[in-house]
Amino acid sequence: MASPSPLSGVLLLCIDLQPAFLKVIQDGDTLLKRCAFAIEAAVGLGMQVAFTEQLPRKLGGTAPELLALAPDAAVHAKSTFSVFADDGINETLRVNGRARMTTDATLLEPLAMQEKAPKLGLVV
Repeated sequence: MASPSPLSGVLLLCIDLQPAFLKVIQDGDTLLKRCAFAIEAAVGLGMQVAFTEQLPRKLGGTAPELLALAPDAAVHAKSTFSVFADDGINETLRVNGRARMTTDATLLEPLAMQEKAPKLGLVV
């Protein structure tokens, strides 16, 4: 029996990747491609993926091409600017009441883009 991925407790939180925002962000197409890469990598590494959507009834939902890459991902609508002001998102981040920030290179190196690993991650 295969053991679970050591990254199964790591969450990639994709915040407000809605076409309404992406089209007004400088290099929005590049951002979309980089996010797609990160989502594909996260899914391939056995990580959890979740999305937030700012006022989806008014602004539309997450870019469908990104949602398709993580069909089991949780999607949280929010009406606050801060992603952490929403109870649903906070519940997603809470597993057994624990979440922590990490600088552990063994967790962050697989997430590198253009040979640059993130310096900080959230372990759920």
